[in-house]
Amino acid sequence: MNKLELIKTAEQIHNADQIAIDEYNEKTETILACLNSQMIDLPDLDKIIGPNNITMMKNNHQNHLDFILSIMKNFDATVLVETIIWVFRAYQNHGFSPEYWNYQLKAWKEVIQNNLSEHSYKEISPIYNWMYANIANFTVLSK
Repeated sequence: MNKLELIKTAEQIHNADQIAIDEYNEKTETILACLNSQMIDLPDLDKIIGPNNITMMKNNHQNHLDFILSIMKNFDATVLVETIIWVFRAYQNHGFSPEYWNYQLKAWKEVIQNNLSEHSYKEISPIYNWMYANIANFTVLSK
């Protein structure tokens, strides 16, 4: 899938309502702490993110929260796709394996499901499901 085709699929994402966005925003600290804990507990973490990259991984998770919140407030499919491609490229250049995104996005989906109301999870999960479904496309496009 090329970048334009990926942008077209992103345009189909149902954007979350304000209630869900507000809840996501209110619970960012809890969500971030849970996600970081889950990722740090992964076996072979150094193999997944490269040696000495825990701080970089945590920074990525904080940036992810900020970015997703921004995208949900002002959805732009092109910005979403371009930014994710850039992130994949940048982190892989720092030693993160492509498998990191699989672990990370699975963890995001689980953490938001466990920490948000059912309503908010249903509103927000489409963007995470789309990102997860397109890991292979982002990996190819980031090379």
